[in-house]
Amino acid sequence: MATCPTGASVKAGIDPATQVLVDRSLWETVTGTASSWLDPILDQFEWSTIRADQLCALNLDDPPLPSVGDIAAALLRDPSSLLTLISWVRDKLRYVAFSNTCTCNPPGAGVPCTTYLPTFKTADCTYATSAIGPNSCYVNSGSEGLPAGAPYTVAIPAGQHRVTFQVLLPAPYNGAWEIYSAGLAENVFTHGISGSMVNVVTHDMPLSAAAMTIVLIRTGFSTILDTPCRIDFQPIPGSEPACGSTTPPVPVQPTQPPLLKLPPSWLCANIGDICVRLQQISDRLEWARRDVTLIQRQKVPFAYLLGTSSSGLTGSGDIAVQAILGLSVSLTTVPVSWGRTADVPARLIPKAGAVQLKTADGYTDELQLHYLQQLLLDVPGDITQVHYSLRPGIVATIQQLLREP
Repeated sequence: MATCPTGASVKAGIDPATQVLVDRSLWETVTGTASSWLDPILDQFEWSTIRADQLCALNLDDPPLPSVGDIAAALLRDPSSLLTLISWVRDKLRYVAFSNTCTCNPPGAGVPCTTYLPTFKTADCTYATSAIGPNSCYVNSGSEGLPAGAPYTVAIPAGQHRVTFQVLLPAPYNGAWEIYSAGLAENVFTHGISGSMVNVVTHDMPLSAAAMTIVLIRTGFSTILDTPCRIDFQPIPGSEPACGSTTPPVPVQPTQPPLLKLPPSWLCANIGDICVRLQQISDRLEWARRDVTLIQRQKVPFAYLLGTSSSGLTGSGDIAVQAILGLSVSLTTVPVSWGRTADVPARLIPKAGAVQLKTADGYTDELQLHYLQQLLLDVPGDITQVHYSLRPGIVATIQQLLREP
């Protein structure tokens, strides 16, 4: 659920156009300390800004801490886990900014709780066997002025989970009705219908429920007649703010996640303290060096290494690759009748074939083969396959070019 059931607005005294800075200083607001074991991750967080009104419109939640396994793997530089933890830091800091900048909207002063007065007809129902009996009428979404939604559901207004359902007297038939939702099983909230009794019952729905299903049944008949009803939604006392309240609920302030164990405060009181800090700086420099080296090897290499060679290739097919810089394609057999220019090296016309780079999500545009020995460079590091397509009579060898370790 969103932190604010009825949305959020900029706090009084803050200009909605204010640019809110989201940076690692917000982490220090949360933890009360300038340093933590998460510094290696926080140091990679890139600050950003967002307008105050746009931030409040997001109505953010305080994100749950990733698993211990993801945290440990991220600190060991696993790319996927590192992305997970950095994303969590971003969401955590944005929530801190949200809670500092925004306030929850009240339902509105003087605004009544939600009431519907539908008259259900045979055409409003889908008939099937339910927990209360055969030929039950499942009230369709959007019937008789109810809000439209998923089939056979009625939306529960935010912050109003106490439901009162009443078949207005005189009841047009004998039978039964029930309401159920996610978290509330069928045949629990049920009530009989009779022209000789007060057909009204109140029940509290689960706070997590966003919608409910209404089922009606007419005893002894396969369909219902016109059924005038009243459906009232109200807040559950003690769990939801009263309708019309002018005091909005306060957003939950973020707290230090229980699995974030901070080191003792660094006092810089002796040589040992200085050595610890120097070691931390050294570790961060080493991590930065590794990242820069990896980027250099992939994007601005000084050289390459020869990798796996696939020879005798004809027709079309795929070659599995990983972390390659490029390819060296040798056309070992070309028909003597194939056209070529007088240039040195000669350019084959038409193309002898093509190579496409590939991942599980699709192909790149083709790289045409026009030379007996041709280099294809600047291959992205995320490419997992190379697709080749050779013209009839062409035989090729494709050598993978690897980055330096």
